[in-house]
Amino acid sequence: MSVNEMLIKQINTKMVTSFPNVNIAFRIYLSIFGTSCEGERSFSIQKRVKNWQRSTIGQDKLSSLSVLAIEHEFHQEIDTEKVIESFANKKYRKKVL
Repeated sequence: MSVNEMLIKQINTKMVTSFPNVNIAFRIYLSIFGTSCEGERSFSIQKRVKNWQRSTIGQDKLSSLSVLAIEHEFHQEIDTEKVIESFANKKYRKKVL
């Protein structure tokens, strides 16, 4: 039986008032996984990207590639055609350094 099932069973049988500390412990335990998993995911992706591209690209490109890999879900929501069209419609401006 998983912790989630035990928490649901405790709530359904109204044992929350009898064992309030157990209920709190279950909720804390279940919330820890969601918070630590997010941070570990970005480090895992960064490690994979670094190993794959380490010898072929510089640090700036590697950082940008890492951000794209970490924010993959956000990237899927962006309409790339609109972004490309926006840049294509801008006038070419040469910047003097």
